[in-house]
Amino acid sequence: MRVFVYGTLRKNQYNYNTYYKDKSQFISYGYIKGTLYSLNDAIYPAFIEEGNTLVLGEIYELEATTSSRADAMEGYISEGNINNEYNKTILPIYDIGGKVIDRLPVYTFNISNPVHKQRLKDIIASGDYIDYLNKKNWFISILFYLPDYQKWL
Repeated sequence: MRVFVYGTLRKNQYNYNTYYKDKSQFISYGYIKGTLYSLNDAIYPAFIEEGNTLVLGEIYELEATTSSRADAMEGYISEGNINNEYNKTILPIYDIGGKVIDRLPVYTFNISNPVHKQRLKDIIASGDYIDYLNKKNWFISILFYLPDYQKWL
């Protein structure tokens, strides 16, 4: 199955290395339309469907077991579950010119849960989570977020 990812499941991000590396095949880059946010209590992003910003991401081919593991990590319990941290929504995927190239599952932040909605912090205006991290110099924060960070020190 193919999926679109825009945050920590992108290549060389910490969840990519845990969940997708050697278990997926990169297909291409693409964009979704909406708004990308930072969160006030986490170092991963939240995408919501409201808005028209082009949010950069990557398309991967996955095996079903890899997808199930990623669902658990994303806090996806089941379709329509109010307790999901992220919902899995089929969205159009665009190329840089705005042409629809596919329709794929995307983890969308569950703002129907008021607790989650309160967690939204800053809009990531560039639509690119990695660019946002680089500008914030959050690499140190990410390093210390990992449970086995000491192997790099």
